[in-house]
Amino acid sequence: MIDKLQRKLARIGLDRFETAAYCADEQEKMIARQERHGLHVSRAVKRCTSRECGREVCVDGCWFASRTHRGETILAGHDLFNDLDLPLLAVSIVRETWVAKPGELALFDHQGAQVWVKRRFAETNATCGIFSIEASLNADLDGRRYWLFGVHGIVAGVTKADIHESLRIPSTEHSRTPVRVDPVNNLARQLGYAQKRFVQERRQYRAENGQLRRKNFPLRSSDQAEHDAWLLGLEAGARAFLFRCRRDGSKLTVIK
Repeated sequence: MIDKLQRKLARIGLDRFETAAYCADEQEKMIARQERHGLHVSRAVKRCTSRECGREVCVDGCWFASRTHRGETILAGHDLFNDLDLPLLAVSIVRETWVAKPGELALFDHQGAQVWVKRRFAETNATCGIFSIEASLNADLDGRRYWLFGVHGIVAGVTKADIHESLRIPSTEHSRTPVRVDPVNNLARQLGYAQKRFVQERRQYRAENGQLRRKNFPLRSSDQAEHDAWLLGLEAGARAFLFRCRRDGSKLTVIK
């Protein structure tokens, strides 16, 4: 059954956004996985459905709350950027200091990372931006495994050169492209990518030309459980953040 959110997203080109039925299945898997690994899931989250929340303020780990928040953010962002009619860029940012050891994912200061991004973009002429922070599990050839955090977003009214100048992140062996800036050719899909809920293990390998590269694999059950526990400890929408714009009901407006 197609719900109201799905219909709205389909109108802007996101006809494959996760369904309520998919979220119900993932929620059931998540709860079972948490319990299998001895991790706590509140009774309130267990009561959540696509039509009713079991908590007054839900958590980012709840698939239903996450779907609603991400979907509404994508819709509001799509309207905002179209109304602005300014040049748009898709940005991905990784810093070597944005890491956490396995077992310590929940200790990472995601709010500090968000503040850092906002301060750097405040040095530019960007009109506004919509971002989200995510974690991936990196596995290096030397045996090191660690959570690495990245920020993805869409920004308006700024040049690629200005972004690189303001961020000033050097490349390293573990992150050869710490800042990636691409043109926005499909706003809906690139907003969807920036707000996605998807995590993988990125295993390092050495290519035939000698360069270090990474290939994506599904997480182990225990690692997925840790990631779920991190999200279950955050308020719904806590990974997303806005720059020079604010929520006004179901819309986003630029802060003058």
